[in-house]
Amino acid sequence: MSSQTVRLTIHVAPVTVVTEADDTRLRNMAGNIEQGMSANYLGLEIEGTLHLFPLHSIRAIEISPAPKTAMKHVVRDVRRSV
Repeated sequence: MSSQTVRLTIHVAPVTVVTEADDTRLRNMAGNIEQGMSANYLGLEIEGTLHLFPLHSIRAIEISPAPKTAMKHVVRDVRRSV
């Protein structure tokens, strides 16, 4: 059995990723994140590398543009106050 080197890096800074998405993928992405919020971690595969983020360490998740699909606990059409 051959051995393989695996790198484990712990990140503490924000991570921003981009992906191409049609309406169906945006709808599924919102649902996946919504389901993930009830899990212990959120996982993203980024360029062949799996990144796992423990939810207790995540302060916010931003999706832009916002998916049109309704998500539980989301209040739409609000703006930041000055």
